[in-house]
Amino acid sequence: MRSVTIGKSRILALVAGLMVAGPVAAWATPSSPTPISIVNPSFEAATTPSGRGGPQDYYFIGSFTGWAWNGVSYGGWFHPSTVEYPGGGNVNTAATGIPNGSQVGFVNGGATLGQTLTSNLVSNASYTLSFAVGRRADFALPSSYSVELLAGGSVLATWSSADNTPPSAGSFVPETLTFSSATVNAAHAGQSLGILMLTSGSTSQQANFDNFSLNVVTGVSAIPEPTAGGLLLIALIGIAAVRREWT
Repeated sequence: MRSVTIGKSRILALVAGLMVAGPVAAWATPSSPTPISIVNPSFEAATTPSGRGGPQDYYFIGSFTGWAWNGVSYGGWFHPSTVEYPGGGNVNTAATGIPNGSQVGFVNGGATLGQTLTSNLVSNASYTLSFAVGRRADFALPSSYSVELLAGGSVLATWSSADNTPPSAGSFVPETLTFSSATVNAAHAGQSLGILMLTSGSTSQQANFDNFSLNVVTGVSAIPEPTAGGLLLIALIGIAAVRREWT
C-alpha cells in the first residue's frame, strides 16, 4: 500500500494557472419572462350576439375578434349565466367563477378555435402558455379536447385532456403548456406562433376556455457552459480525488 499526494505547491500552481487563463465561457443569462400579445385573450371583445337563451345566455358562433373558428361543429364566445357556472340559478344572473371577465370561448365536439399571433418563434427560448378550461354544469365535455402551441401551423407542444384531470361540472381549472426551443430542434424558428383549441366527439358536447396568456424567456441554453470558477471547482474536486491509496 502506498499513498499518492499532490503537494500544496502543485495545487497552488494549478489554481494560479486557471486564474491566469481567465473565464473560458459564461453561463447563459436568461431574460425575465416577457408577455407575448394575444388578441382578445379572454374573449371579452364586443361582438353582436348571434343567439340568445336568456338575459345572460347570449353567444356568438363563428370567427370573431382575434379568433378563427373551423370544423363541422360549433365554436365562438359565450356569456354564461348561473345555470352554467357555478350550476343552478337562472338565466337572469351572470355566471360567477369565470376566470377573467364575463365571457368565455367555447368549442363543441368536432370544431376548432385558433389564433395566429404577431410574434415569431425564436431559438434558445422557453415558452409558457397559460389558460383555463371549464365545464358547463348543463353540458358534457367532449370525448377529447386539447390546446396546441404552433409555429408556422406546425405543432410545437400539446396540452391534452387525456393527461389531465377534467374540471368538475360548473367550474374552471387553470392549466399550463410549456415548450423550449433550446432543447428541441427549432426548425420553425422565425415562423409565426399560434394557439389552437380543438375537440372531438359529439356536437352536443362542449369545452369552455378562458384567460389565455403566453410568456417567453429568451437566452435559454440547453447545456449551460461553465465559468472559470466552475472549472476551478471541477479541478479541485479532481485533485482531491487523486489523493487516495491504491495497491
